[in-house]
Amino acid sequence: MRWFLILMFGVALSYAAIDTVYLEIAVEGQRAIPLGLVHIEGTENIILHEAPHKTLERDFFMSGRFAPVVLPQYNRMTFYQNRVAYFVSGKITSTDDKQYELELKLIAVQSLTLVTGQSYKVPLEQVRQALHDFADMVSQQLTGYRGVASSRLAWVSKIRGYKQIVVGDYDGYNAKQATTHPSINTMPTWDRNLNKIYFTSFRNDRPQIFSRDFNTGRVQLLFPHLDQTFSPAASPTTDELVFTVSKHGRSNLWIADTESLRTRQLSYQRANETSPAWAPNGYEVLFSADRGGSPQIYAMDNNGGDMRRVTFVGHYNESASWSPLGGKIVYSSQDPGGFNIYTSDLAGGEVTQLTMNAGNNEHPVWSPDGMMIAFSSNRTGSYQIYVMRQDGSGVTRITGGTENTWPSWAPSVNTFHQESQGNNP
Repeated sequence: MRWFLILMFGVALSYAAIDTVYLEIAVEGQRAIPLGLVHIEGTENIILHEAPHKTLERDFFMSGRFAPVVLPQYNRMTFYQNRVAYFVSGKITSTDDKQYELELKLIAVQSLTLVTGQSYKVPLEQVRQALHDFADMVSQQLTGYRGVASSRLAWVSKIRGYKQIVVGDYDGYNAKQATTHPSINTMPTWDRNLNKIYFTSFRNDRPQIFSRDFNTGRVQLLFPHLDQTFSPAASPTTDELVFTVSKHGRSNLWIADTESLRTRQLSYQRANETSPAWAPNGYEVLFSADRGGSPQIYAMDNNGGDMRRVTFVGHYNESASWSPLGGKIVYSSQDPGGFNIYTSDLAGGEVTQLTMNAGNNEHPVWSPDGMMIAFSSNRTGSYQIYVMRQDGSGVTRITGGTENTWPSWAPSVNTFHQESQGNNP
């Protein structure tokens, strides 16, 4: 599908000194930066899932980097009162060829100077993608880190009585079914190039790992010589996959090359080992094991060496995920009232509880930038997918209706060009 992306003018030549100083302090202290957002013009006669400023507001809020200040129109005094140094505005118009032109700008409040802007010409169904893309650009401009509003999630959704893998935007929109077999399909994980997902399916009356290629639609059984395989985790740096093999009443970790499909056993412990997760450098693997009686989180090198325990608080810890920033892990721990999400600093051992008094909270995973965590929770009755900031604030439910569990965050962010070409569902 043809699309147009026009870069508007770059960085402004002058900013107010007070604005620049505050922005630097906010970034250094990791506080949320006040960011103005004016309603997008021209939406009166266009039918959208939600108003464009609502999409942008959610993107900025969920990122953890910004505190949006939303106004129907520009008001310098209100922005000053809220210490807003920059604001986003724009307009959308329809064209004769059934496309929509979206012009978005980041502007300095005091000087009204254009900081950066972008124009998109897209079909109606890609307006949200354009908004996500610009939100990520604003993050890059103001913090030096590109946002992840354009990233993708996979999760497990109960559809017509069967658990299926679903892929959608990070905020739950544009969800599309990736598996269709009438069986249990669960435990999705992305490959590093975002071209495939790996998942566990019970279609042959036992757990086996399959892959689903987004470019060809092909679904392939992996490792048929192994009887029971599950809980795959794809390396962020190579084509390797770590997973659990169950045989003779014991579950151990194995590793495989996804191109050659050659496999080898990674661990020979007598304990049961599940839920592997890679370190961002690709050299280490987290996993859950019951070596001491109840499950705890352990780590080892990707060759099976240097095995050590990394959680010591809580009697039942599982489903760990390693932060892309490298210094923390997030995991689920059983408390008297149910399962809750915790983070642990690997260097100092500091443990922080992120959820409490809200049902069971399980299967946490990091966003590609390490600023957000997705997880599943039954706090409202049925299990749904939620996203929160890394400190546990800003909890946002992104799914509804049927039961939704087991989120998996794509390890990197597609550009808007790649999204518009339809390479992924």
